[in-house]
Amino acid sequence: MSKYRVRTADDLLTVEAASYVQDSTGLKLYNAAGEFLAQFTALLSVVRVDALVSETSTTPATETGADSSDAKTQETAAEQASVETPELTAS
Repeated sequence: MSKYRVRTADDLLTVEAASYVQDSTGLKLYNAAGEFLAQFTALLSVVRVDALVSETSTTPATETGADSSDAKTQETAAEQASVETPELTAS
C-alpha cells in the first residue's frame, strides 16, 4: 500500500491506496481488493509516498558450537517518496 498526497485548490489530502487510475474524469484511488476509495476531478499535484517497509531477518551462526542465541538480527526501515505529476487537461 502507498500513501498518495493529493493537493487540490482547497486542501492537501493523504489517502492510503494500493493502485490508481488517471483518465479524462480525473484521478481514482483503489484499495488492495480493487474497491473504489476516492476520486479527484480537479487536482494540482500528486505525490506517492511508499509505505514504510520494515525487514527483520534472522541469520543463524554457522560456527561450530554456536547456539541459537548467537543469531544475528538485522532490522532496516526505509521510506521512499516518488513524485508523480499528473497531466492536467482542460475540461
